[in-house]
Amino acid sequence: MLNTLGEFLILAGALATVISTAVPLAVRLIKKSKQFKQERDWNKILELLPQLVIEAESFISYTGIEKKEFGKSSLAVFAVQNTINLTSLRLKQK
Repeated sequence: MLNTLGEFLILAGALATVISTAVPLAVRLIKKSKQFKQERDWNKILELLPQLVIEAESFISYTGIEKKEFGKSSLAVFAVQNTINLTSLRLKQK
């Protein structure tokens, strides 16, 4: 099959070229898929937030801090149910 050292080197060079092309493409694909998932998750959260604000404001006896905690805990439950990683979305903990 590979009778000479020259044929082996040609095959090794071709393989190295394929790998050096495939690896950056794979890395870019992975980054884009992560970015797509983060954008999709962010859109889900943006759809939920107005509902949470309206619900929190309906609690007359709650203080502002309690309403905020209600919103944060509701958002955390939603994230767990929808497998959303809140830390990857860089939400501030203020």
